[in-house]
Amino acid sequence: MTARVWMLGSGGRTPFVGHFRGARVLGGVRLWWAGRIASSASVEDGWAAAEEARDAMAGLLGAGDAETVLATAAAALSGLGARWLARQDLSVLLVAADARGCRATASGLSSVHGCIAGTWRPLATSGPLVSEPGLPRAHAVSLEEADRWLAVPSGATVPTGDLAAACGVHA
Repeated sequence: MTARVWMLGSGGRTPFVGHFRGARVLGGVRLWWAGRIASSASVEDGWAAAEEARDAMAGLLGAGDAETVLATAAAALSGLGARWLARQDLSVLLVAADARGCRATASGLSSVHGCIAGTWRPLATSGPLVSEPGLPRAHAVSLEEADRWLAVPSGATVPTGDLAAACGVHA
C-alpha cells in the first residue's frame, strides 16, 4: 500500500531530517501517516528519532474502526523515547479510512491540503488538525477523501512548484 500522506520538508541543506512516512492495513482500516521529529537536530539524531517513529508505527497491532486505529497510532507515538518527546517538535498527520469514510488526527501542522482529481486544495487551515508541535490528540475528525494529503508543518507554507520534490518524494 502506498503512503498517501506527504510531509513538506524544511528549508536549508537538510530538509528531511527526522522525516518518516508509511502505510498499514489493520483489519478493515487503511492507515497512512507522515511526520517529522527532531527536525532541527543533527542528521544522525534526526535519523535515530525517525527510525524510532517508524518502528513504533510498524509495530501497530489490532484492528477496529478508523477512530480506534488512529487512537492506537497516537498511543504508539506517545511511547517514543523521552529524549525525542522532550523536544516538543513532533509534527505528524495520521489518516485512517474505513467503510464509513476518512478520519484524521494530527499535531504540529499549519494546514492540511488534499489532491482531489489532480488539483491540490486546502482541507484544513484551522481547527483540530492545526496545532502546535507535540503528540497528536487521540480525538479524530472527519477528513475529505483525497488521492494524496499534504501535511504542512507549523511555520511553513505551501510552496509553488513541484510538491512531490518539496516532500522528498521521487517517482
